[in-house]
Amino acid sequence: MALLLWQMRCLPQLRQLSRANEWDPLPARPIRHPRTQTLGIIGWGRIGKAVSAKAMALGFKVIADDPYIDPKQMLDAGVQPADKKTLLRESDYVSLHTPLTDETRHMIDQHLLELMRPPHI
Repeated sequence: MALLLWQMRCLPQLRQLSRANEWDPLPARPIRHPRTQTLGIIGWGRIGKAVSAKAMALGFKVIADDPYIDPKQMLDAGVQPADKKTLLRESDYVSLHTPLTDETRHMIDQHLLELMRPPHI
């Protein structure tokens, strides 16, 4: 969650500017609020559930993809189930929480990444 907020607030860009003895807050504009952002979670197991709960507490809309979880469980937790392509198209940020197995290796490829929205910056 800290890394997500770090990126969302454009802190890497602002840090780089401050290290160069420049201060221009324009790269961080507009400041986005979590309630206007969507977090996609791939793998809604124990860790994915914990991340989704924290993200929703901050105001994020959360969508998730996990073929082993009943979509009703997600809905009951306030998470919208989605297939991987829809999740990548609709998310501002994506968090991946799957073990590395033969089944999950290469599950996200360049074709799927190209479905994502362009970055805000």
